[in-house]
Amino acid sequence: MGARPAAIVLTPYAVDPVLVRGGAQRVAADLCDRLTELDWTVQVIECLAWRDTIDSRESFVAGMAGHVATTRGWRAASSSTAAISAADAGAAVGAAQLVMVLDRAVGRLDTMAHHVLLLSNLVYDNERRAAAYGGHDAAWVPSDYVARLLTAAGGPTSVDVHVVPPALADSRCDATAHEPLRTLDERLTAVGVPRERRLLFPHRADPGKGLTMALAVLQRLLEEDRWVVVAVRPEESADADAVVDEAMQGAAGIAEHVFWAPWLPQPEVYCLYGLAGVTLMPTTLEEGFGLVAVESVTRGVPVVARPAGNLRLLAERFPGVHTADGVTDMVRVAAAVSGRPVPPEQRRAVCAAFSVDAQRAAVTAALAEAVSGA
Repeated sequence: MGARPAAIVLTPYAVDPVLVRGGAQRVAADLCDRLTELDWTVQVIECLAWRDTIDSRESFVAGMAGHVATTRGWRAASSSTAAISAADAGAAVGAAQLVMVLDRAVGRLDTMAHHVLLLSNLVYDNERRAAAYGGHDAAWVPSDYVARLLTAAGGPTSVDVHVVPPALADSRCDATAHEPLRTLDERLTAVGVPRERRLLFPHRADPGKGLTMALAVLQRLLEEDRWVVVAVRPEESADADAVVDEAMQGAAGIAEHVFWAPWLPQPEVYCLYGLAGVTLMPTTLEEGFGLVAVESVTRGVPVVARPAGNLRLLAERFPGVHTADGVTDMVRVAAAVSGRPVPPEQRRAVCAAFSVDAQRAAVTAALAEAVSGA
């Protein structure tokens, strides 16, 4: 029996099976699981150097110089990480059959491995630069929307573009992890705000995600009745705190109507949707997918989203996703649909479209075209 094929994931941010910080990391974690199921070994290497895109004319090893990197086997018996030098990281890349890079260019890879850019969007500068620099053999993107953008943008060389949709994770509630949500639900009930008058904003503290608009919607709704926003407390960072502080300053007088949930382990995120009557996605970004929208609909909670990027296409495909552009429109639609559960047949359609089986089939098809013996 031959050795199992080896894959490397190069990422600037932690890709973890449980605690996920964003959609790109979530999809990368899913892909690691799919490859493991297909009998690949997967090694994740994380390095802060890759938070910036590195010119593909600079070597991979030189681009890492002076930066700490860590490595671990995906879902290995021991989940601990180990330090790795730039030279050792280069050697691991050289020995792999598949190298996947998360939303970045990491310099010139001296390897015969098939090099895949995992491109979640084309909104941020690092993503556009990574796509433009090239050096990869293929790009795996989460939606037809991003595939069209990438094809239209072009680049120095032609690459294969494969749509590998995200997979909806299993929802296995843990009593300990759920305790903060149980307490929060008790607080909301105690202040007399039923689910149909609760808005959910489950996004990270990014200026483009629309917290300011969500609070403006809340202000308008409070003119008619008692409403609240349930939002996810940002990670401890100066940038995240600044986003929240600025949004709250612009929404004076409503602080008591904003309730914060902690950052949750991925399986627990699905329980978060059960606290609210409608999920808001007032993003100003051209979203490459919009994972929150499909997660919310599968839990029966309707979504009101700006028609930005792939969200418009999701709304055309799934009735539980409603579009609204501007505060007035979002207030009107949110008030109309909040607390009205998405019908079971619509929930099942979303689950089927973004199942683990569907994602596995897409990964298998992409590998079959690219990696011999996959």
